[in-house]
Amino acid sequence: MQQWGRKESVIWPPRGFYYSYGAIFLAILATGFLVYVHFDFALSSLQQYYLPYDLRTETAGLTHATSMYQLVYVTDGKSRSRIALDADVRPGETPQLSGRPLPFMLSAGALGQGFRYLAREPMRPYQNKELHTWITHWIYADESLSGIFSTPLYCGLLALVLQLPFSLRKDVRRRKELRYGRRLKGPILVTPRQFTNAVSGDGIGITTNDDSRPYVSHAMPKISTFWSSVIPVPASQASSGKCSIRWPTEVTALSSTFGDTRLIRGS
Repeated sequence: MQQWGRKESVIWPPRGFYYSYGAIFLAILATGFLVYVHFDFALSSLQQYYLPYDLRTETAGLTHATSMYQLVYVTDGKSRSRIALDADVRPGETPQLSGRPLPFMLSAGALGQGFRYLAREPMRPYQNKELHTWITHWIYADESLSGIFSTPLYCGLLALVLQLPFSLRKDVRRRKELRYGRRLKGPILVTPRQFTNAVSGDGIGITTNDDSRPYVSHAMPKISTFWSSVIPVPASQASSGKCSIRWPTEVTALSSTFGDTRLIRGS
C-alpha cells in the first residue's frame, strides 16, 4: 500500500541550539589553550610542580584528613636540609635516585647558602588542609588558583560573549525554519533595502508606491545613503539605450506591486 507524505522523526533534524553549543565548545577550547599558555610561561618551575598538589590538597581535604605526598628538599649533603622554596630553584633538570628527574635545578642563591642537592622525599602522609595552606602561602604568595588563572578565564568568557550574538541569531533562524519550513523556490517577499543589498544596485532606480516624494532626476547616491523606497538596478543589468531591465536571478519578487513607477537614471 502506497503511503503519501514523509515519515515523522523525533531524532532528525536535531532541534537543539547547536550554534550556541558550538560557541560554548570553542570558548572552552580557547580557555584551555590560554590556561596552558599561562601555566607554561607565567608560572615558575616550582609553582608548576606543586600545582597538582595544590589542587589535590584542596579537593581531598574535603573528604580525607591526610594523604601521601612527596615534597622537594634542598640539602647540603650533611646536616642542613629544608623544603625548597621558589627562590631556591631555577629552570633545568635534576636527576633523582628513583623516579623521574625534577624539572628544575638549584639556583645561584641556594648554592651561595651552601646547599648542594635537590631531593624528592619518599612518600609520606601530610595533613591536606595544613599542606594546602602552606603551599598557598609559600609557593603562590597567598594567591588562590582562581586568581592565578583569572586572565585566561576572563578571556575565555569574553570569547563566549562575543560569539553568542551571532550563534543565537543563527539558532533562532534555524528553529524558525524547522517550525515554519524553508522556501525552496518561488518569489521571496523583500523590502526595497533588502533588494538593493541583494543585487548591489548602482544603476537605474525605480521608486515604489510607498514613496510620497515627487519625481526627481539626478545621479543616484551611494547605496549606504540610498532611499528606502527606491529600488536601484545594477548598471550592468540595464541597457543604456532603452532603459530595459533584466531582473537578476537572486531576487524573484519585490516587496510591493509596482503602480505608477518613475525612472531615475543613475550616473
